[in-house]
Amino acid sequence: MNSILSVKSVYKTFYSNKNQTKIKALKNINFQLYENETLGIVGESGCGKSTLAKIIVQLEKLTSGEINYKNNILNNLSYSDLIKYKKDIQLVFQDPYSSLNPRLNIHKILEEPLIIHSSFNKNQRMQKCKEMIKLVGLQEQTLSKYPHEFSGGQRQRIVIARALILQPKLIIADEPVSALDVSIQSQILNLIKDIKDQFHLSLIFISHDLSVVSYMSDRIIVMYQGEIVEMANAKNIFNQPQHQYTKNLISSIPKIKRY
Repeated sequence: MNSILSVKSVYKTFYSNKNQTKIKALKNINFQLYENETLGIVGESGCGKSTLAKIIVQLEKLTSGEINYKNNILNNLSYSDLIKYKKDIQLVFQDPYSSLNPRLNIHKILEEPLIIHSSFNKNQRMQKCKEMIKLVGLQEQTLSKYPHEFSGGQRQRIVIARALILQPKLIIADEPVSALDVSIQSQILNLIKDIKDQFHLSLIFISHDLSVVSYMSDRIIVMYQGEIVEMANAKNIFNQPQHQYTKNLISSIPKIKRY
């Protein structure tokens, strides 16, 4: 398998505002992501999962290490060079309520990345918006409406449509269903799986819920206190967990939970 992303020796240190205490959010993070693979990252809140996601898409600067995407070290690129790769890597945020601009209708929200990153004319952009909104299971009339007119599940479908509109090679889904009702979660998970397979995407799927991560992933990384404590294929994580924290995660899964 060909590697699409390589994360090498990544550290991230913060300093608290109160007393400038050093906080090591990420410590020596190393992994590869392969073409068409879904890599799950699981761990409790505060373990560094979301910080890592933001570093990969260059929304956050690392302290040391490198993010290598298709043999380009992203953290060393200038902004003008980095913009070429922005459309290849898209992030689906946890909260669909805050990730959509309430002042723009859905057409404008979807069109904005095309204006920045493509040479499409107005008619081509509209056609692309229609294609994407249908792909995620919504009707064309959606495009003239505003975010506040939709449910959480519908908003997350719109967020996914926006992430897909530039035809990325890699999507990072950071807790994409944790803000949704349980009855809607499985619909969004299956939508993400179907789209990933249809477009042969690589996917990093981040969650605090090991049962969700195992349903979505080929391999799983377990993070604890800013470090990777275990990495294996999904079946082995469940059948042969090595680290005590992984064992604790497995034992905490409700037996009746199914996706």
